[in-house]
Amino acid sequence: MSHEILNISYGEDLILSIFPGNPQRFWRYLITVALVAIAYTGSAQFTLSWLGLGAEASPVWVGAGIALAALFLQGKRLWVGVAIGAFWLNLSLGASFLVSLGSVIGCTLQAVVGAMGLRRLDFNPKLECLKDAYALIVFGAIIAPSINATISTLVNCWVNFIPWHQFGLNWGTLWLGDSMGILVFTPLLLLIVQDSPQRILPPNYPPQQILEAVLCWSLLGVFSWLVFQSRTTFALSDYPLEYLPFPFVVWAALRFRVWGAVLASLIVSGMAIGGTLQGIGPFVVKTGSTLGAILLLQTFMAVVTITALVLAAAMSERQQAEEQLRATLERDRLLAEIALRIRQSLDLDQILHTTVVEVRQLLQADRVYISYLDENNHSKIAAESVASAYKSLLGWKASEKLLQETQELFAQRQILIRDNTERVNVTPYLKDFYRCYQIKATLAIPLILDDQLFGLLAVHQCHRSRHWQSFEVDWLRRLAVQVTIAIQQAQLYQQVQGLNSNLESQVAERTLQLEEKMQELQRLYELKDVFLQAVSHDLRTSMMGLILMLKGTQNNPGETVALPSRILDRLIENSDRQLTLINALSEDHFNQGRKIELHCQPLCLNELLSQILTDLQPLFSSNHAQLTMVIPQTLPPVKADPTQLRCVFHHLLTNALKHNLPGVKITLTVRVERDMLHCAIADDGIGMSKQQCDRLFKLYVRGLHSQHLTGIGLGLYLCRQIINAHGGQISVTSVPTQGSTFNFSLPLYRSKVGIA
Repeated sequence: MSHEILNISYGEDLILSIFPGNPQRFWRYLITVALVAIAYTGSAQFTLSWLGLGAEASPVWVGAGIALAALFLQGKRLWVGVAIGAFWLNLSLGASFLVSLGSVIGCTLQAVVGAMGLRRLDFNPKLECLKDAYALIVFGAIIAPSINATISTLVNCWVNFIPWHQFGLNWGTLWLGDSMGILVFTPLLLLIVQDSPQRILPPNYPPQQILEAVLCWSLLGVFSWLVFQSRTTFALSDYPLEYLPFPFVVWAALRFRVWGAVLASLIVSGMAIGGTLQGIGPFVVKTGSTLGAILLLQTFMAVVTITALVLAAAMSERQQAEEQLRATLERDRLLAEIALRIRQSLDLDQILHTTVVEVRQLLQADRVYISYLDENNHSKIAAESVASAYKSLLGWKASEKLLQETQELFAQRQILIRDNTERVNVTPYLKDFYRCYQIKATLAIPLILDDQLFGLLAVHQCHRSRHWQSFEVDWLRRLAVQVTIAIQQAQLYQQVQGLNSNLESQVAERTLQLEEKMQELQRLYELKDVFLQAVSHDLRTSMMGLILMLKGTQNNPGETVALPSRILDRLIENSDRQLTLINALSEDHFNQGRKIELHCQPLCLNELLSQILTDLQPLFSSNHAQLTMVIPQTLPPVKADPTQLRCVFHHLLTNALKHNLPGVKITLTVRVERDMLHCAIADDGIGMSKQQCDRLFKLYVRGLHSQHLTGIGLGLYLCRQIINAHGGQISVTSVPTQGSTFNFSLPLYRSKVGIA
């Protein structure tokens, strides 16, 4: 048991020494080697049995094509599979050890040299360029087969397996057989692995092209069978019938490109080989010997295959050139459209967003972004378009070290092109940036504005490395110029907008000042009108009363007039009232910020109301008005100016009489609530609307357009001023046709008591 464990451990150590760190690769390698050996041996035995050959050289050696394709696709390490397959085949055919060894060496070297040569020539297995077709023909089908032909023939002659005088014939037969195997089968295997058979007839073809394909392959098969395998046309073989399939081979190569050329040469070669080995066909008739017929057959196959491959490569190259031209035109058109779009929009954010979206779509990249340096010299990602599988750079802030390295990279305004970021030596900061955001390839164009580095237009490939084509670099460079111009235009536009905004704000400010001056002037004019109307109306009313009293006294007989003290007091009070009104107009109303001067004292409201009602009794009588008083017998004194408070009651009561119909009922209510005395004067007259109530205590509520109400305009304004100066409030509630109620409050008098 321990011995078995030791052997297993030794085997694993051997595997790890060959493939360190990954023993699974060793087992995959062994399986691949076995498959190559089986394919080489099986294809050779199938070819020999199908053609009815023994150890003779086949006109087309399939194993040579398989070996070259395997080593080119999977690497030269698979030479072991080719060697095993060749050695096994020779032993199965009964060849000696030395002959088998020579064949193994020749076949293996042929495949290794051919694969290495094609790789050195940058051979593309899709065979869509003339250089690839020429590389396969010259190096793969001419130079490499000469190695096997030379080594195998020398060994066969050295061991006397064949005589030396047949050296040239054997060499040529082996060389042509391997060449035909490489020309016919290597392209087929490369296309099967690297390409899709749908390239024979791509999907979504129109019906007429499908019909064309069916007709082409049908006619090629029919004519190849008639020329090479039909005994009916055997009598006509003296004529050059072998050229009849040529038009259809050319047809297939021109219309169906590489797949058409490969399949057409395979069909024609298979028909020709089968007919020749059966002893029929034009080659047998023309030579009269099997060996000569095989040489003509191989020459014919080489001509057909080479012609088809070259035609297909030429057409593919022309098609690629046309596609590149169309792509160039499309890129130029898209560049013009992007330039037009970003120039039509002067919004900088929209310009940058449009650019990154269009660039990522055209280049099929994983991430495209534009970064710029802000006013603090910090890098900022302005716009980005990124595939959903990768992390976004928006909001990312570059470190000071990384920003410094980036500025040094673009110090000379050069373009940064990196096909594979893992194969370049970069600083740790930049390496971490590539690793964090999965950047496998990058292409960055500097944006130069005012001869300064403004920012970068960068394209990233994240899922794989990428070789950036020269046309992609040139197109992106031209686009960067357009973006820079658009950015400059947007900045200029923003500056103009800023200047316009400042100018508009200045104009608006000056206009507002002018409007304020005009409004102030208008208020002065209105105030003048109010002053004139107040003098002509409010003051005239009081003066008329005074004149009537004086005329009544004048009519008394005698030159000397004796005035009772009561009438003299009333005259003095009326004169003081007129003086108060004049002072209010000349001072308070032109300077609303100035407060009314009060001479407050403890005041008994019952006595003041008794005097006021006595004075107004004639006015109540002439208007047939009814007054109801709801006043307590004893009221606490209020802190008020008696002259100003008399003016308030006088205005409210006279207004209730003047602005209602005769017979109005007026109710005067006084009550004490907390520290305030509340008074209410209500009438059942015509009332007022809510809009009138809201504007009633304003100075300009009555003007030239409401002359019939001018008398209450100044009085109620004064009432509000007086009540507010006392520390109270005044208001009105009214309903049209249901009367009005004026409410105001006054503070009670509080005596100060000292504390010992």
